[in-house]
Amino acid sequence: MRSYLFLRAIFGVALLVGLLGILATLATPDKAEAQKPTDKLVRAQVDKTQPNGGPRTVLLLLRTATCMQTEDVIATFRRGLDVSKCSITGQMSVAPASPALMGLFDKRPAWTRPTSPKCIEGVTISPAQDKEHHLRFQLKDTNENIQDLVITYRKSGNRTYVPEVDGNLQLEVAGRYLLKLEPNDEPMRFTATLVRDDKKRTITQPFPTWERCYLVVMPQFAGELRRLFLTVKDPAKVPNAFDDLREGPVVTMALVDLDSTEVPMGDTWDKNDYIPTVSTLSKRKPKRAWVRFPLTETEAANALAAYRKLTTRQISHVIRKEAVMIDAKNRSVFPESKPQWFELASHEGGSRFHCRIPIKDVKGLHKKYHKLYRLLVYEFDDGTTPEAILVSDRPGCCKSAVVMQEVNR
Repeated sequence: MRSYLFLRAIFGVALLVGLLGILATLATPDKAEAQKPTDKLVRAQVDKTQPNGGPRTVLLLLRTATCMQTEDVIATFRRGLDVSKCSITGQMSVAPASPALMGLFDKRPAWTRPTSPKCIEGVTISPAQDKEHHLRFQLKDTNENIQDLVITYRKSGNRTYVPEVDGNLQLEVAGRYLLKLEPNDEPMRFTATLVRDDKKRTITQPFPTWERCYLVVMPQFAGELRRLFLTVKDPAKVPNAFDDLREGPVVTMALVDLDSTEVPMGDTWDKNDYIPTVSTLSKRKPKRAWVRFPLTETEAANALAAYRKLTTRQISHVIRKEAVMIDAKNRSVFPESKPQWFELASHEGGSRFHCRIPIKDVKGLHKKYHKLYRLLVYEFDDGTTPEAILVSDRPGCCKSAVVMQEVNR
C-alpha cells in the first residue's frame, strides 16, 4: 500500500460540522505556503495553544491510492491510537476531500502532481474535479454513444450502468458521460459497449487508478502526537503502515457563515426624472451603489451573465470605464441612449443611496421599453481599491455582486 499523510493540527475548535463545504473560505494562504517548521517549533506551539497538553481536535489530510478505503484508514488510526497509548473522545470520522485542498497547504511537486486523464482506445477517463467519486468518460468520436458500461468492483462484483436508465451514468453533452462510482469500493475492470449507427464495439480493460484524498477528524485527541505518528508509520506495529508522514505548520481554522444579504428595491419617478433609490445593506458598509440603465429584459440578462464571470474587483474596474458620476453635468437619458452605469450617492447618513436621472422624452422611453430593467451593484470603498459587495436579491438565492431588477413605473 502506498499512502501519504499530511497533518494539520487545529486547536480550540469543536468537531467541525460541514467542514468540507467551507474549506474554500480559508483565508490563510500565507500560512499554507510558510516554510515547514522544525519539530521543536511545532511542540512549542502545541504547548502554548493547549496548556498542560489538554485535548484538542486534530485534522489530518490523507492522500492514498484507490485501493485504500475509508474503513482501512480508520482501522490504521484506531490501532495506532491503541498502540501509542493515545485516545480520542467521540467518533473518528473520514470524509472525501478535494485533491486541490492538499495543494493549499503543500506546494511541493511531489504532492501536487495532477490526476492525469487516462486515454483507452479512444475513450478518455478523468476524475470529475467538481464531484467526489465521479468520473467523466469523453469519447473521441462524439457520434459514438455508450450503450452500457459494466464495472467490476473488488467487493461488490459486477455493476452495469445504462445511460438514461441508471441515474449513476448520465450523458452531459454529445460524447461526454458522467459516472458516479461506488464510494466505498474499488473498481478493478470495466467493459464499455459503444455504438454508432449500426456499428458496435466493445472495450474491456483494467480500470485506471488515481489517488484519493480524505479528511480525517480526531475529536478531543489526548496523548503524544509524535508517538502516534511514529506508530502508524511502523509496519511492525500496524498492518497497513503509512509510507510517508509529515507534520505541517500549525494553522487556525474558523467557521465562517456568509449570511444572506437581501437587496431592498425602490424606484421613484418625479415628472420627467427617474430617481433610483436603494437602502443600505445590513451587516455591510457600502460607500455607494451603481445602476446600469436603461435595459430590456434580454439586455439585462445577457449583461448579468457577462458581469457574473468577473471578480468583485474586476466589476468595479469595468464600471468605471463607462460610469456617469454623481457630479456629472450631463446625466440625461434619451430613448436611443445606450445603457450606462449611474452612480448612486449616499444620503441620510449612508442609510440610502439615490440619484436623479433626467429623462428626455419619457413617453418615447416607455414605448421603446415595454418593460424596463436595471442592474444594481453595491460597492465598498475604503480609499484603496473599490470592490463590489456580494448580495442576494431574494432569500435562499445564491450571492452575486450584480443583481438584475425590473424598474417600477
